[in-house]
Amino acid sequence: MFEITLGNWPPVYRLLSEKVSEWFMLLCILHKLVIGFAVVGVINGVFIQETFKVASSDNQIMMRQKERSYKLHEMKMRQLFMEAD
Repeated sequence: MFEITLGNWPPVYRLLSEKVSEWFMLLCILHKLVIGFAVVGVINGVFIQETFKVASSDNQIMMRQKERSYKLHEMKMRQLFMEAD
């Protein structure tokens, strides 16, 4: 089934159509269209979901680092002005 769905499917289909019946070619093509594209669509969906998850976490990490940087800069500036007085 893996070979029919995602692998090298033409030899399998040719064997079925030559040895069993030509109607299997139609059935096999319908199987390839329905199942093959559905599986590929699910795999694409998972990859896209994981990509967006990583991208959003990267933005959050970046924002936290910026906030820490601003707080550190504010603390240093307060110390500078306190010592300057």
